[in-house]
Amino acid sequence: MYHSPRLAGGAVWMFQDQGILRATNKPVDRALPTKYVWTDPLHYYDTFGTDGMDGIVYSDRTPQVDYWQVRKVYSPVQISERIQSVHPGPQEITLQVENRFDFRSLPGMSLAWTLRENRDALKRQGTVEGRGP
Repeated sequence: MYHSPRLAGGAVWMFQDQGILRATNKPVDRALPTKYVWTDPLHYYDTFGTDGMDGIVYSDRTPQVDYWQVRKVYSPVQISERIQSVHPGPQEITLQVENRFDFRSLPGMSLAWTLRENRDALKRQGTVEGRGP
């Protein structure tokens, strides 16, 4: 949305799926595709087929994949780099941070980070405090 001046929209129209929690006596194999959201083999959310499954969280407000994607895209603090090269040993890594807040600067905020290699955490939860421009 920020990179295309002709793009309109981007609003989340439905936050939560519309469904009623129901129980059954016949267990279901949750590995098989169904038109309902199953919480366990005997309980499911009846969403009237796919008509009520248009939110970014399930009926019980458990986040769906869409929730995490929206959270990332709508974040008012963005990091430009998608991949950053690191080498063995101590080093300083610089990241470009964009502040999209309208009325707030970054001092007072902190960035929590995790260094990963192929999804495996090598070092966890370092923090960096926000600094002025």
